[in-house]
Amino acid sequence: MEPRTFGEQTRNGTQMDFYDDLLNKAVKSIEERFRRRLAGGLLTSRAAVLPAQSQQVTDKTDFELITWLVIR
Repeated sequence: MEPRTFGEQTRNGTQMDFYDDLLNKAVKSIEERFRRRLAGGLLTSRAAVLPAQSQQVTDKTDFELITWLVIR
C-alpha cells in the first residue's frame, strides 16, 4: 500500500489535527525551557529580572506561523 500524499492525508489542509498537535507540543516545550532558564537565572544571579507576563510564551498564539515544512 502506497502512502497517501500530504494533501490527501489532510484533505487539502482542512484536517490538520495531527500537525496542530505537533505544533502544540513544540510550543509547550519552548515554554517549559523558557521557565527553567528563567528559574535558573533567578537562583544564580541577583541581576536577574522577571519579564512581564505579556513577554512570556504562554500559548501557540504567541507565535506567527509563516509556513509549514513537512518531511515524511
